[in-house]
Amino acid sequence: MNMNKSYFESSDYGPPKGVAKIIATLRWDKVCTGEFLKEDGEAITAFFTLVLGLSTVGLWISTWNLWEVTNATLTHSEKTAERQLRAYVYLEVIGRGYPPPPKIPDRCSISLIIKNSGSTWARNVRVKHGMIVDPKDADPFAAVKWEDIKPSPIVIGPGQEIGMQFGDLSGEDPREIIGNKRKVFHVAWVTYEDVLSDPPVTRQTQLFRRFNADEEGGISFAWMPTHNCADDNCPK
Repeated sequence: MNMNKSYFESSDYGPPKGVAKIIATLRWDKVCTGEFLKEDGEAITAFFTLVLGLSTVGLWISTWNLWEVTNATLTHSEKTAERQLRAYVYLEVIGRGYPPPPKIPDRCSISLIIKNSGSTWARNVRVKHGMIVDPKDADPFAAVKWEDIKPSPIVIGPGQEIGMQFGDLSGEDPREIIGNKRKVFHVAWVTYEDVLSDPPVTRQTQLFRRFNADEEGGISFAWMPTHNCADDNCPK
């Protein structure tokens, strides 16, 4: 049986109206004769070219997003490694009786401990420190003329610590401190660079403590509200 126009126009064999509309939309007569590809080939080519172009754009966007995520992950990993490996210079103040046993101590020797608790070298380390007795300013640390102190640079290895002297307290000093007749503060400010930063980044650590004593011969160093800090946490 030949499927031609007269066949579809037959009242007995014609397709339902809904189907006829679909066939007409698809141009069924041209599909059967091959005329559809011949007449609409350029349109089909343009359509698939558009689909290919959109797919290419989508692939480019996905690749770009993947690159951004990979780059952000790499940057985060580098910063994490730097935080784990960089130098960290820590400050502490200690006091001990002098001369040491078995002799009877007659004064208290105060020392500043500078320690690199990081995993790499601290270079260009400059330590400024001092003891302030009976300051007149509300903030004794800020009142120090730090720019006039010009220490020579040193290096501190990973896990290494060094000590520097603040000075001694002897005689009537502890008794006057106990009676609150004298106030003694110990301050320190260290700047340094680590070997990982390129270009070099200057980092810092500050210390600000008040010396306390009691009737039983005990001593302590109270942390002051400010200037016990490191890097960006320090007052500007």
